Amino acid sequence: MKDPQSLRDTPPEEFRKQLHEVADWIADFRENIESLRVAPDEKPGAVRAQLPAQPPEDGEPFEKILSDVDRLIVPGMVHWSHPMFLGYFGWTTTAPGILGEILTAPLNVNAMTWRTCPAATELETVVIDWLRQWLGLPDKFDGVVYDTASVGIMHALAVAREQAAPFTRKLGLSNRDLPRFRIYTSDLPKNRRSPSGSVRKTCAASRATTSFAWKYRCYAR
Repeated sequence: MKDPQSLRDTPPEEFRKQLHEVADWIADFRENIESLRVAPDEKPGAVRAQLPAQPPEDGEPFEKILSDVDRLIVPGMVHWSHPMFLGYFGWTTTAPGILGEILTAPLNVNAMTWRTCPAATELETVVIDWLRQWLGLPDKFDGVVYDTASVGIMHALAVAREQAAPFTRKLGLSNRDLPRFRIYTSDLPKNRRSPSGSVRKTCAASRATTSFAWKYRCYAR
């Protein structure tokens, strides 16, 4: 790095200008996404071959970075929000979803507990209850927002384990007269190369956290 001073954050007025440019880029991308290929038709390594092998010594103009996004990144992506791609996880590409992402980025929310971000915790609680009401569920239903399928599955398995073996967190699973736990999963996972990937990760994490005390086997059915 030739100029250590360049590591400082972007000046406010320049950042404001860049935000407007990004807003225009996002709007143009969403408006014209139908004209893009759904998925690239390149061999592995095609994008990497076009990127510099050595890190830059100095920063580049923001306009050039956006140009590189158009030239290298966009053509090398599978566009999950494309109207011809009937895939998964499309909700973050709606206009409200994108605006929400933009607003949360500078807030740097860390909502692990109520104390780390009271506003996020209480907002989540209220919105989850709104969802319950929209679905017509009884008052006793509650929930939380998960960031990944793996976390959701881990929580579901923890609840099932507690139902089958109460007080496991206090008593553990060893030296107890418990049945062998089994997990039945679909053979049609999101990733065909890694059957039931989220469940496998959950099983691995659970075994690690209980010192291999889990007495179950995972079956793909």
